[in-house]
Amino acid sequence: MRGTVDQSQRRVEVRIREQMPRGAYDRPESIIERLDQLESDGKINEYTVDVWGRSINTSPSCSVTTAMGNLDTVREFQSWAAENGMTLEPAFQENELSPLEMNETYEVLVLPVVCLAVYEDDSLKGVFPCARDDVFTVDDCIEALREGSDWFDRFEGFRMPSEQLSE
Repeated sequence: MRGTVDQSQRRVEVRIREQMPRGAYDRPESIIERLDQLESDGKINEYTVDVWGRSINTSPSCSVTTAMGNLDTVREFQSWAAENGMTLEPAFQENELSPLEMNETYEVLVLPVVCLAVYEDDSLKGVFPCARDDVFTVDDCIEALREGSDWFDRFEGFRMPSEQLSE
């Protein structure tokens, strides 16, 4: 950590999908370079990078530890979105699968190629990509972080409920 960020600790968690579509291979590297610069400039205190799979089995019968840890993370993201009038769709897509060798269907959540979660202290402040009337991308988030401490103001109407009450 080379820079200073206000009084709160701002950190970014980067989630990168291990199986990426063709043409997306340079994207994570570019994002990490930009986060390095944000950290150097003191716009964020730190960032971490985690790799997750292409999808998560969300069926109640699924008990794979890694999948459940990722599912807990996604549920945290979904709670944040619901509390703030946002949606994580279309970046996070729920689908039903019915493998040929099985007579049952199960639900999976297809994960985005790259996802950023922004925390201030221990509080989740944003998940990107997300949407309300418009889609807010990972690039939007990085650009807003680069612009400064009031980075959420860049997204019109994108205010935490507690911030709306204090005005």
